Amino acid sequence: MAQSGQHSWLLQNMHYTPKSGLAVTVHGHGVKVAARGMGHIHAHGARYDLDSFHFHSPGEHTRYGAGPFAEMHAVHKHSVTKQILVLGVQFNMHYPKSSEIISTVLARGVPRGHQTIRSGRIDLGRFLKTAFRKGFFHYTGSLTTPPCTEGVLWYIADEMQWVSQSQVDDLSCAAPANLDFRSVHPLHGRTVTWYHQMR
Repeated sequence: MAQSGQHSWLLQNMHYTPKSGLAVTVHGHGVKVAARGMGHIHAHGARYDLDSFHFHSPGEHTRYGAGPFAEMHAVHKHSVTKQILVLGVQFNMHYPKSSEIISTVLARGVPRGHQTIRSGRIDLGRFLKTAFRKGFFHYTGSLTTPPCTEGVLWYIADEMQWVSQSQVDDLSCAAPANLDFRSVHPLHGRTVTWYHQMR
């Protein structure tokens, strides 16, 4: 793993507007929130617009061989090249703590089948800036769900967030068994760079 000192540039380039009533569905691999027009991020000299964000349970990125109880992916796309950039946040369980953003997404219940529900007021910018405030891991990889597109710019928050057992149960029940996450893949020569808070 390569290391780098500065991480604040990512926080400074996050631009999101809080919104209510976002469409929440189950997309076959977890709970998905439609979020077009909610904001964007600047990275690698380009703008990537937020398309949606979704939750997997369990999570797909591991640390020291162990994966989190849940993981959120905020999917962004370049308007011209269609390149994808994903901001990932991992969740671990810690009684009696729970996730505010998951509670807000599922404020009106868990969608079933083809049902669409509406979220409460989601301040995605505040959530992401809190999650990424101590640093992040970056690599270029692929999507974790079909079509598993390559060339995806991944940014995974260094700091774990908290989730409750009931929230994990809700996320796990939303998608068919074994379809909510992909098995861990080797790095295949990819470099993972750790950007962290300078002390």
